[in-house]
Amino acid sequence: MQALALQAINIQVFMVIKMSEIIIKKHSLTDVNVITERDWDGYILVMSRDTFLRHKRNNKLDIVGVYVIYSDHFHKEKYGNSIYIGQGDDVRARLESHAKSKPFWNKVLIFTSPRLNIAFTFNIEKDFIKCARFANRYKIENGDLGQTKKLSSDDTDYYLDFVSISRRVLSMANIDVFDFNSDGLFFSTQLRIEAKIRVEDSGSITLCKGSTFHNFRDTQNKAEELGIVNKIDFFKNNLVITEDIELTIESKDITLFTGNVISSFKNSCGVSLYDLLREKG
Repeated sequence: MQALALQAINIQVFMVIKMSEIIIKKHSLTDVNVITERDWDGYILVMSRDTFLRHKRNNKLDIVGVYVIYSDHFHKEKYGNSIYIGQGDDVRARLESHAKSKPFWNKVLIFTSPRLNIAFTFNIEKDFIKCARFANRYKIENGDLGQTKKLSSDDTDYYLDFVSISRRVLSMANIDVFDFNSDGLFFSTQLRIEAKIRVEDSGSITLCKGSTFHNFRDTQNKAEELGIVNKIDFFKNNLVITEDIELTIESKDITLFTGNVISSFKNSCGVSLYDLLREKG
């Protein structure tokens, strides 16, 4: 059955790279890679913009699925870091249009499976947009947050698994579009006072040096308890961070120091610190 599925998606196996559970293969279309996972019916096509343009008339790309186009450059400050996520019952036609209207991208990922239909793709697209926003690696070019379509209980389970496996497979293949940005920076500007918080990979919170927080709470006792009195100062009811302070306290205690509602801290993709902490559980 699996062999028939591979034949149906026109894969010619020239090379197989096994990395734990993922498999990277060559597609029958030149310079197109296929990434999948053992016992997963989904797969991801990976190619450059130039490769897509060479194959844009090939009906092997007439696929129902979700796609991600993005600027895959090491030097993001120089070449940009935009990303756009879309879906359709014929992604080839959508990508051909984007080749004319969206000049920023140089790489495309196409996600599909034999089971996907347009209802699935709407829901997957919405989740992928959310994943990209929370990852905070790229500038999201989508004008909205996507749409959902009603799915049965079984179909809902399938689409959620598809999203989860897709993220895992990409990460294992060193494609970072949905991986959390380790700079973890969140900013808040209120009444001309600026503050910056960094979320560490360990889950701790760093109050960044130079940040000034509106603060009307008694933080002295907590600061003494944490041994950070020499890293803070007070000025006209404001708390000033004089050295980076890494805190492992509960998120509900963060406002003892910041004095701000943590939802006011947002990353460059507009995701609030509150939403991130809630998502991480």
